[in-house]
Amino acid sequence: MLDKSVPYKRIIMQLDHKNNKINEEIHLPEGYSFRMYEPGMEEDWAITEVEVLEFDNREKALAYFRTDLIPYQEQLKKRMVFIVNQEGIAVANACAWYVNYKGRHQAQVHYVAVRPKYQGMGLGKAVFMKVLSVFTKVEPDEDIYLHTQTWSHKAIRMYLKMGFRLITDDRIGYHDYHYEEAVKVLETVYDEQIMNLVKKRIS
Repeated sequence: MLDKSVPYKRIIMQLDHKNNKINEEIHLPEGYSFRMYEPGMEEDWAITEVEVLEFDNREKALAYFRTDLIPYQEQLKKRMVFIVNQEGIAVANACAWYVNYKGRHQAQVHYVAVRPKYQGMGLGKAVFMKVLSVFTKVEPDEDIYLHTQTWSHKAIRMYLKMGFRLITDDRIGYHDYHYEEAVKVLETVYDEQIMNLVKKRIS
């Protein structure tokens, strides 16, 4: 869940594609499985995104998906990963997406979310590892970017351990990005070991 008790600061992270290596088996709880996007799964996606506070309501989430993502449905089938429970409901998702910024193609992790009821089961780590494995197929030679914020410091800890590093500029298009201020916030929630990873920044 988001921790809104700390100041909000944007964070941009990068993983060198040469370091995108999943060296451990991805485990899911019994009865859970991975599934790539199929038409209709946007309904579950919308509910998940609302529950993690990315959208105010289901209608807004669906409108966004239909406008911004459905036109690329064939790409979604290769890039968007879900974890479904025993009832076949998608309760976690992540996407190996891409953008074009200043004429440059960039691979980006998007829409990483786990429904609150299912958090604490390892689904977040599992779906994130799975989407990194998707990048090796759809964007094998591209460094991977993600944008996040200090409210997600629990997830950032995981990203750091998987090889992501903070970057110090706006190369993925955030004019209001303040690296130094974000680091100061993270210092209030991380121990020295994690802060050493934070400070291994990419300039």
